[in-house]
Amino acid sequence: SFAYLHEGHLSMMNKAKEIVEAKGYKVAGGYFSFSHDNYVLTKDSNMPSLNQRVGYATEKLKKSSWLMPNLWEALLPDVVNFTTVITYFEKHFKNHKVFYVFGKDNLEFAWAFKHYGQAVYV
Repeated sequence: SFAYLHEGHLSMMNKAKEIVEAKGYKVAGGYFSFSHDNYVLTKDSNMPSLNQRVGYATEKLKKSSWLMPNLWEALLPDVVNFTTVITYFEKHFKNHKVFYVFGKDNLEFAWAFKHYGQAVYV
């Protein structure tokens, strides 16, 4: 959900980039797909709004030459699951491999990648 995007998220993406590049891939970019407010607010009703989350992230990401926010998921009419987000990126970046990066709070996602897509657990 990236409420708020923090140094741990940036560190995780940098580590994932290292892992993917060590496997022989060239990383073209990294995107933080912001979750829909309907999902974020289920975690805590005091979570910042999408505009606040994206504003904060945009400031944090100014230092990065390869990481960017992506609002596609957040601007949909309602919540979608992560496989829908991956499908979006795969269609958008047809000639590139897409790797989904996740941390220990979403370890159960790993099972989905046994038969679908590429992932990096950091």
